[in-house]
Amino acid sequence: MLASLLLCGAAFAKTHNVNVLYAAKVGSHLKLAPGNYRVAINNRSQSPEAAFYKHGKLVGEAPVKLVSKSRKIGRTEVYYGSLSGATRPITQIEMSGWRNSLVFGKS
Repeated sequence: MLASLLLCGAAFAKTHNVNVLYAAKVGSHLKLAPGNYRVAINNRSQSPEAAFYKHGKLVGEAPVKLVSKSRKIGRTEVYYGSLSGATRPITQIEMSGWRNSLVFGKS
């Protein structure tokens, strides 16, 4: 996992581990099973993306909006929308120590 993240170090500058508690959907197409993921942010363009890795392998990417906070975030939290079928949409992720919140579009 670390090797794959290091290979794209310039493209994915920030990473963090998150725990997805429910079967979830990110954006319009990315589905995640419950479990631990490493999230990497590609912020090189006008359209940043969040890449989700599990066991070192890319599961998928989703467009993300980075929202600046006035201070560093104190703890990592994943925010979910209402249950839709068998999945819950992930609407936002806040990562401990970061000054940006990740906000995902409607699924």
